[in-house]
Amino acid sequence: MKLPFLKSVPGADPVVVEGVFNTSAARLFRAWTNPDEIVRWFGPGDTPLLSARVDPREGGLWEFAYSERDGVQDVMTGEYVFVVQDEQLIFTWRHERRLSGGNVEKTSPSLVTVTFEDVDGGARLHLRHERIVRESGRLGVGDGWSGSFSNLQQLVEHPAVD
Repeated sequence: MKLPFLKSVPGADPVVVEGVFNTSAARLFRAWTNPDEIVRWFGPGDTPLLSARVDPREGGLWEFAYSERDGVQDVMTGEYVFVVQDEQLIFTWRHERRLSGGNVEKTSPSLVTVTFEDVDGGARLHLRHERIVRESGRLGVGDGWSGSFSNLQQLVEHPAVD
């Protein structure tokens, strides 16, 4: 599988994903902080998010939930640690797997730093996801972020006509 935005060695810590998009840093930042847009691009493949809730301010919480499948719901959660409008988001990340019996499996928290920068020809989006304990988790996150960047590129560079 080709992962055009993945810049780190697969499975390495940290996971680094980067791309230059034909848009502005402000437009990319909006796509990362608007729940209606997040559900349109977040995720690696054709499994859309069920919901996205964000409070993009220091101490604010976020949660992205997928639809339940086979009695399991995957939910990503975290807290914004640092926010600079149109420039940077730093947030914690935890993957929760909610099982039909009420049990919840959680990963250890990791840290994501996203930097938005206007450059010649567009805007650079740089993501660093670190402190993921297991190599299998880093492999999954690398695939996920690279796929999400592809979806984000489609959203900001080729918006659908309503």
